[in-house]
Amino acid sequence: MKTETSAGGVIVYAIGKQYYVLILKDMNNTWTFPKGLIEKDEKAQDAGLREIKEEVGMSNLKLVAPLTPIQYFYKRHGTIRKTVHYFIFRSMVRIRPRVQKEEGIKEAKWVSISDAIDMIGYRETNVTLLEESWKLLQLRTYKN
Repeated sequence: MKTETSAGGVIVYAIGKQYYVLILKDMNNTWTFPKGLIEKDEKAQDAGLREIKEEVGMSNLKLVAPLTPIQYFYKRHGTIRKTVHYFIFRSMVRIRPRVQKEEGIKEAKWVSISDAIDMIGYRETNVTLLEESWKLLQLRTYKN
């Protein structure tokens, strides 16, 4: 069985105690998070930052915490076992994202975490990521 390893990010922005998360609509018209394959000799966190910059045009992000890696299977010329290393990154500014249309990304936008939980696709993995992110954010104190 073929395996793939990717990395991505849950990007948050805070206004007071209200957190917003950046979600994107992928080629399947599903709301999700930026992610992509880790390149040879690249660290997972660096790959996550690179993919975020490529897919939504964001940089200057601060690492908040790594999230529990997720695993799933999908089919493309056979079954592929995929592991994705996600990280929470904090943006100090709420800029308008620039989407990478050539990768099939249709749009990206900031939404509250509660709205993201209602909207997010790939629910078996992404809701868990949002819930874990929310718990970790509640354990930390930030100033805007």
